Amino acid sequence: LLLGVSGIAAADSVSMVWTCTLNDGVSAEQSQAAGKKWVALARKLTGNNEISSSWVSAVVGETGQFLWVDTYPSLEVWAAVQTAWANSREAAALDEVFGANETCSTNRLYRAVVVD
Repeated sequence: LLLGVSGIAAADSVSMVWTCTLNDGVSAEQSQAAGKKWVALARKLTGNNEISSSWVSAVVGETGQFLWVDTYPSLEVWAAVQTAWANSREAAALDEVFGANETCSTNRLYRAVVVD
């Protein structure tokens, strides 16, 4: 029974949420273009096409920040991306682009459970 429950929990999707601001002179479009490259590379490195990323901004309220919401089909896929990313020259170059484009102050990994 315990193995069955842990298998269900492992199948829940997870989302890494980064809170960021654009660096001076960088447009939302430039940041989003880097994000598109991130998704393509994460999918390529892991062979998993279920990875997605969203650039989320406020319509009302505090508009000075935005969120990156990277969603993975499971915790195992998230871990595979972390491992592959750490060992990739392409990823290191893309990390430099992100550093030039934006400053991210916090990040959290969330587990999503679909209830309906």
